[in-house]
Amino acid sequence: MGFVDAAKKAIFGSTKRTSSLMFNRGGSKTVTQDNALELSDVLTCVRVLAESVASLPLCVYEKTEVGGKKAYDLELYDLLRYEPNPEMTSYDLRLWMMIDALLRGNGCAQLIRDGAGKVVQIWPLYSSKLKAERSSSGEIVYNYPDKDKKDGVVYLQSNEVLLIRTFSSNELFSPSLITEAAHMLSSTKGADDYTLEFFQNGTTLSGVIEFPTEMDEETFQRLKSDWTSTYTGDGNRHKTPILEGGAKFSPLVMNHTETQLLEARKYNRSQIAGLFRVPAHLINDLEKATFSNIEHQDLGFVKHTLRPWMCNWEQKLRQSLLTDEEKKKYYFKHNTNDLLRGDLESRFKAYSSGVQNGFLSPNDIRRKEDEPTYEAGDTYIANSTLRSVEVLSKAGTNELESTED
Repeated sequence: MGFVDAAKKAIFGSTKRTSSLMFNRGGSKTVTQDNALELSDVLTCVRVLAESVASLPLCVYEKTEVGGKKAYDLELYDLLRYEPNPEMTSYDLRLWMMIDALLRGNGCAQLIRDGAGKVVQIWPLYSSKLKAERSSSGEIVYNYPDKDKKDGVVYLQSNEVLLIRTFSSNELFSPSLITEAAHMLSSTKGADDYTLEFFQNGTTLSGVIEFPTEMDEETFQRLKSDWTSTYTGDGNRHKTPILEGGAKFSPLVMNHTETQLLEARKYNRSQIAGLFRVPAHLINDLEKATFSNIEHQDLGFVKHTLRPWMCNWEQKLRQSLLTDEEKKKYYFKHNTNDLLRGDLESRFKAYSSGVQNGFLSPNDIRRKEDEPTYEAGDTYIANSTLRSVEVLSKAGTNELESTED
């Protein structure tokens, strides 16, 4: 199954659209959460963000006196890192929730807990179907459709729902990016549809037909019908027209640069990329790309686009999955090393600097490279020419006293 079908199935429940593009009175297409993926640039941005976040290793760490370490013994570790439920991988779950969050503003999941209150399974929910309200005591109560229930609804407490919001607002749910930018996206859809209609029309001889005398209705209709069937549509491009009765065809030169069609499409693409904060080269816009600026754009993508999403996930997971006691001992963290690895030469230079300055051991490096460690590899060394400030201060004082003597 392709990504588009998978996305449709994940978000809409089936590959069949529940609604099609709507027309307003002005004739332009209205882009909604349901049809936004029909815009290729929106689809590309959603793929880039959803797949990037879903593919990052997400681990649970334990706080220790010597720093954090992966909490392999905690059940949540395998749950989040590999298999949140019997039918999905961690990638599947996070991809679902990220697509839903990017299109609808919220990514939702149900937390299944055992008798001791520990999370044992995580199942995604359709955010469009999840409703919430505050009880008289101020607690948030969710309800979700469930055909197996007598009243067709299942009620969930706040500790049974994981909610990843795109925006933080006074509302219980976040507004959708698509809804907030509907006007801009609708203009983009209008430009796409105009281009499609132009090429589907087929003829390259757009212009007017001049007739030397007044035509009767029958001649007019016949000429119109013959021209449409012969010189427009698929298979009729570039044919030579044959006119009769002194008729003359006067072509109208149509320059898409002058009509700003191409500029409009480029502008709309940059607007969509800005909406999702995705660098231009990641949506196949390489017009101004160079080897050097792409590398810096990748770093900016990690710092300014992925980092807020990772922070959002990590803090929300801590709040929703851990008990008060566990929050004092454990935390969640994404591993971005794979995204920032760079080329082999640069990576090994950084490792060499770490060893020489004493903050990396050979085994630390081998663990990062998924290589087996060796017995003497945990020794930390430092360049012998480097001395502490205290030592240098004492040496300077002794030299000064020797000079005074």
